[in-house]
Amino acid sequence: MPSALTLTMTGDSDKRHGPYIASLLQGVIMDKIDPAYARQLHESSIHPYSQFVEETDGRIFWHVHALTKEAETEILGPLKDPSLTEVELLHRQETLSIKERHQKSTSYEGLIQGYYLGDCSRNINLRIRTPMAFKQNGKYCIFPTPRLIFQSLMLRFDACSPDSTIFTPELLEEFETLTEIADYRLRSVRFSMEGVRIPSFIGDLRIRVHGPQQMANTAWMLAKFGEYSGIGIKTGMGMGAVEIKENTVRQEQRTDRKEERVNG
Repeated sequence: MPSALTLTMTGDSDKRHGPYIASLLQGVIMDKIDPAYARQLHESSIHPYSQFVEETDGRIFWHVHALTKEAETEILGPLKDPSLTEVELLHRQETLSIKERHQKSTSYEGLIQGYYLGDCSRNINLRIRTPMAFKQNGKYCIFPTPRLIFQSLMLRFDACSPDSTIFTPELLEEFETLTEIADYRLRSVRFSMEGVRIPSFIGDLRIRVHGPQQMANTAWMLAKFGEYSGIGIKTGMGMGAVEIKENTVRQEQRTDRKEERVNG
């Protein structure tokens, strides 16, 4: 059950709180969760969560997404605890005060019913909210390709979905052949994390899907999943957050999404 928790926070007004502080907040997550689950995450190659930070008008929005029911319990559970009213960024000697929490969720069945079995547009306008990068053969890839995008999404979908698998080498080849980056407005950036500046990119791009309608539906389902999972590397430390500009969908899609206000 992909689920997204947003914590609205405030911090020192004389400090910036850009996407890079997500790496510090990842340490907060590790500190709050059960040690046995933290070891399990450390040993896994694909993490069942993502998180990132945005700042607007002095308010800090910490988005933490769980991709499995277990991750929702183990990761979001402690962060939803009303007794948690602030978080410490020790390396910055700063305390962030939690002002509000908001949670939304969907289901894998909802994604399948709403998109895979839907009637979707052949265009997907994707906004990259935090710096994104890929890594292949030990080298950073600082420009997206359909293969890199959909490989990342399919592997994460299969690792986290309880009942459905989608990845096959043949489908990956079809994404490479039948989809294209039709338009983009990207810029190169460096994502600072633990003393390392990772080459990456941020901005907007349009994916166009050719071939049968089912390819467009599959691409949309994965892209909507990507709003929870992120795309590319280091999504657990603040990179690769995306959102779809909904004006590209052909018809209103319903994914059984529910929203709730979380007290605290």
